[in-house]
Amino acid sequence: MTTKNYNLICGDAHEQLNRLDSESVDSIVTDPPAGIAFMGKSWDSDKGGRDTWILWLTEIMTEAKGVLKPGGHALVWALPRTSHWTATALENSGFEIRDIVNHIFGSGFPKSLNVGNGLGTALKPACENWILCRKPLEKGLTVAQNVLKWGTGAINVDGCRVPSDRKDTRHGGGKVSEHIQQLNPDAKGYSLPSARFPANVTHDGSDEVEAEFAKFGERKSGAINGKRSASRLNCHGGFAMQNEAGYFEATAGSASRFFYAAKASQSDRNEGLEGFEIKRPDHRTETGMGSFEQKGVQPQQNHHPTVKNVELMKYLCRLITPPNGIILDMFCGSGSTGKAAMLENFRFIGIEQNAEYLEIARARIESALNKQPLFAAA
Repeated sequence: MTTKNYNLICGDAHEQLNRLDSESVDSIVTDPPAGIAFMGKSWDSDKGGRDTWILWLTEIMTEAKGVLKPGGHALVWALPRTSHWTATALENSGFEIRDIVNHIFGSGFPKSLNVGNGLGTALKPACENWILCRKPLEKGLTVAQNVLKWGTGAINVDGCRVPSDRKDTRHGGGKVSEHIQQLNPDAKGYSLPSARFPANVTHDGSDEVEAEFAKFGERKSGAINGKRSASRLNCHGGFAMQNEAGYFEATAGSASRFFYAAKASQSDRNEGLEGFEIKRPDHRTETGMGSFEQKGVQPQQNHHPTVKNVELMKYLCRLITPPNGIILDMFCGSGSTGKAAMLENFRFIGIEQNAEYLEIARARIESALNKQPLFAAA
């Protein structure tokens, strides 16, 4: 299915990437399998072992790098348990690892096997990784020159600043960099009361996460439990140190320095899927730990087991994609990245081998597209 704003392709990622034009997309935001046989799904097998899985992803990411413009960024999801596999594949395919965005959440379901006497086999999952990497710049070009020629090479700091109650004047605040001024002579410096520099941590805003962040809350004047605490400054403002009694200051809103987006809601997952068959994501009955039935996940139209929150995906798309850019997701799933791309006025190419998931993705993307009647021309 093709429109001027998106193209969905049903097939194997490796095969379909070979058919795309080289240096034709601006960014990659994708959620590949983790290689752990998640919920018994065949598409998440380790392909025969660690080395085989790394080789499999290396080949796909090598093809994807060829489709990406020089200096183009990719955000590639990874489970902490196998994130080293993913990072190895990215480096082997020629990408430069730039950072890792950690998404922290409070809704993880423990998958530990109870072996008695208080013993188990696993920790409760509370974070996911998005590995930020970049295709090398065109040889001989600086970042600024690469941005001028290709539109890629830098990340969108100002477009992803996090609201706060103070004005940020650090990190070039109030200024327009030279290469941006060349791209857009009318560009103005920002003067925002809410302008925290984007960090490599995002979170789901849950009470559990907020409570943990609050232990390291921003320093405010006054005493805690009748005793003053030491404090330091970092690029985001003040944060409290332990006081004499060993307590941390717990001020409200300390997690507000980081971007937050909750887990995908029912409305987010199923928007645009009216009339689709209702199914449970996990078709197993008695196999494994932590099934969706155990978690209480209800049958629904979007029965893909790993749906990402569209607000998080909008943020990630915006972080690495130039205006009107083309985003590639070669593990499209139920289309969360494509939906986010439409809502952010980007274009999108999605590849997915499961035809049923691709139809769900198409419906979700069309629903989002219908909310954006003023798209820029392709």
